This record gives sequence, C-alpha cells and structure tokens, in this order.
Amino acid sequence: LKLEAITVTKADLIADLSFAGVSGEIAAFHPEGYQDAVMAVTLDPLGFGDLIPGASGTPLEGVSIDGLTLMMVPPGKSLSPGDVSIPARIAGNIKQVLDDLAKSQPGRSSAQFDAGVTMLAELDIKGSGGVETLMASAGVGETVLPIIGKMSPQMFDVKADPKLRMKGLSLSMALPKIAVPGLPSSFKLTKPVFNISEVVPPEIADLDPDSIPAKGPYTTIGLDLAMQALGRTHQFDALMVLGKDAAGKQVVDMLGRAADAKGFFSFAGLTAKTLDLAATYSERSWDFRLAGEAQLNGATAAYDVEVRSEGGTVDYIATLDGGDRGITAADIAGGAKLAGLDQLKLEAITVTKADLIADLSFAGVSGEIAAFHPEGYQDAVMAVTLDPLSFGDLIPGASGTPLEGVSIDGLTLMMVPQGKSLSPGDVSIPERIPGNIKQILDDLAKSQPGRAGAQFDAGVTMLAELDIKGSGGVETLMASAGVGETVLPIIG
Repeated sequence: LKLEAITVTKADLIADLSFAGVSGEIAAFHPEGYQDAVMAVTLDPLGFGDLIPGASGTPLEGVSIDGLTLMMVPPGKSLSPGDVSIPARIAGNIKQVLDDLAKSQPGRSSAQFDAGVTMLAELDIKGSGGVETLMASAGVGETVLPIIGKMSPQMFDVKADPKLRMKGLSLSMALPKIAVPGLPSSFKLTKPVFNISEVVPPEIADLDPDSIPAKGPYTTIGLDLAMQALGRTHQFDALMVLGKDAAGKQVVDMLGRAADAKGFFSFAGLTAKTLDLAATYSERSWDFRLAGEAQLNGATAAYDVEVRSEGGTVDYIATLDGGDRGITAADIAGGAKLAGLDQLKLEAITVTKADLIADLSFAGVSGEIAAFHPEGYQDAVMAVTLDPLSFGDLIPGASGTPLEGVSIDGLTLMMVPQGKSLSPGDVSIPERIPGNIKQILDDLAKSQPGRAGAQFDAGVTMLAELDIKGSGGVETLMASAGVGETVLPIIG
C-alpha cells in the first residue's frame, strides 16, 4: 500500500492511498497506553469482488461496499468505538454503520473492536442478483445493509493466495425482521442474522447438500426455527443459503437439522432418526419440505416430506424410500404375522398422520394398500384393494374348477391383527377404503339385513363383487336356482 499526502499532527498520521483501483485514506493513531498504532482505512465505494478476490463469480458479485472502514487493532488490545483518539472522519464513518446496526441489535454501537482487522460498511445489494434474491426469499425489502465483522490480516497483500486473503472472513448483521413468503403457520422464525463467511456454517456442515457451493464465501441468513407437528415442537438451527440446483440455476435453500426428531411420525412402528429442513426458494416462491432417515419396524427408510398448507391447516405428507432392499407389506404390518406379506413389495409409499398408503402389484394387477391404527391398536390394520382380476389369479387352486372365468371386481382385503375386531364404520379407516366396503356391505344387506354393521374379525376378510357372466360353472349353478343376477356381492 503506497501512501501519499502524508501528514502528521501530534500523535496522528493521515495519508491518501489507492487500493483495488479506488481511492481511500489511512489514519494511524495511538490510543492511550498503546505502543503500536491502530490503523483505520477508509475507501471509496468498490465492488465486493474487488475487496475479496474469492467473491468474484459468487452470489456476492455485484454487491457494492459503501462507507467502508477497516479498523486494525494491535495484538492483545481492544478499542472502544467512542475512543477520543479516533480521528474525526473515521469516527463519523464508524458511528453511521454502528448506529444502523443498533436498530436491529441494541447495544451493538458500543461493542469493542478486538485485535485484528474489523470491517464496517454498508452493503448496497441492489441489482446484485444473489444477495438480493436471498433477501427477497426472507421477505426483507431493504437494499442497503450495515455489516460488521472480521477480515483476513493478509487482505491487502495482492500477491497472496486468494484463499489466504479471504481466510477468517466473518461478517454479520442482525436483521430487524423477516417475513418469509408462504411460511407455513406451524413454523416460527426468530433471531435472523445475515452472514458472509469463509467456511461452511456449522449448522449445515454435516448435511452436505448438493446445492451448497464447494467453496466460500458463503452468503447466508441464520435463524432459529421452531416447527409444530403432531403436538410436538421441533427446534432447528436453520440456515438460508444461496446455492445452485442441479441445472446450475441459483436458488435459496433453507437447511438445518432438528435437535430431536423424536415424535415426528404418529404411524406406529415408524420412527424418525433424523429430521432435516429441505426447503427451496426459486421463481419467487418457496417449496417447503423436510427429509431424513427413519426406521419402519424392521426396515430402514429415507423419507421426503411435503409441507402442505391449506385453509390454515398444515399437513406433513411423507414419502418413504426403502432403497435397494425396498419396503414390503410385512414391514408396515409390525407384529402381525401373515404368510406372504414379505413378498408384497410396496411403491409410492406415503404417510399422513397415522395413515400409510402405498401402491402394490399382485398376480399381475395393480392395487393399493392402506395401513392404519384404530384406537388402542399396536399393530396396523391393513386394507388391500386390487383392480379387477380373475378368481383363478387370486386363488391358484380355482383354476380348472367351476370358478374359472369368474371375475373379482371391487376387491378389498381387510387384515385385522390377532385378538382384535374392527367395525366397518370405524373412523380410523382411510377415506378411500370405506367406499369400497360400504358398496359391498350394502349389496349384501339387501338379502341379509344387518350385515352392513357386522364386525371384521381377526385375520383376512375378503369383500368383492363376483362377475359370473360367461364363467360357465357358477353361472350354470345360479341358473339352476333361478337366480338371474350375474354380479354377486360376497364376503368371508
């Protein structure tokens, strides 16, 4: 740093300088009791990338640094912002930035300058792209942000490795308030702090999401997040961080891991081991999601959660992925033992509150399985619905018998755990299942009054409509009895 127009008055030295192509001033002075000088550098407005070379090509590119003051305090010392030895021009810059910081962080204006290099400035983010997007994602409308923090002692060494010039960078500002657009009513955000740092923030250091930049500086908003779910509060050290998606498009991710994932799921046998924020802001809107690892009885599963807000109600809809092993009907049955359940592989598994719904395939036809826990049940009741199939496909022994050619329509299989029974009208039965059940029970009740209210006993109960048209055997049997119907409700 070459100095010009150097003047000394009593214990103060003032000089002009040029750095990164902009003009500035340096003041050196000795507060009472100091052997080595405190130095203060002020610079005319410059780009963040001009001050910190590592910022070029990052979301900080385009940010302008206005009213910059760099305070360099000798080792083992600290300095009050109001120290009478600070030259008047420097003191004015310091007061402006500290007063602006104090609007959202009372008491900040009197905090000491510790040993090392402290930066104070106003960041003009208007038109910067990255930081402006970050602030928009938090609902912050201000485009000029006061900031303070530490800089590398080698920042002025233009010949040094850019990593060394950025080493130790840590700037911050407590935001006065944020209003994240579309935030679910079950989320509460407090203590928002805007940060620029050289290293990956500790809140996400162990998460390693693909969208986080491979190197700093990292531009983030840190905050405390409390999420209400199923009567419990989950606390997160959350972070909103600028990054890029798989296509290279700039996004804001809201990341963080819950201090305790316990109790996130109410489906018996499903336990969250980790609970992570996985929300993304792009195209001016948030997609609020969660993710983590879980245990489903004996199976390990990853899960992804859509946080859905409608009419003031927040639902958490989880999709499970069993990986290479997969998830079977036996995994969701818990302690209920039914032969063959471990052969039924499930797909598109979703969990909402205490209900689990999944797709399955059996005997070459598609179907769906619902698992749910009526009040007082440890093991799940399972209900399987299948698309129309032949009786011989469901029961192999029926092939070559009079039942061959009979089609099973509207099939529902109710599997009730041992020692239990279930009413057809139980409120815990998922909404898509009762329609099937009611249709068949109502048809049965036409010839067997009271059948519609009979309990499902433990074991497997089948309900279906048998289409006997063209079956030969059963159609002949009905004809012999003078029964003209060709669609017959059946249960057993």
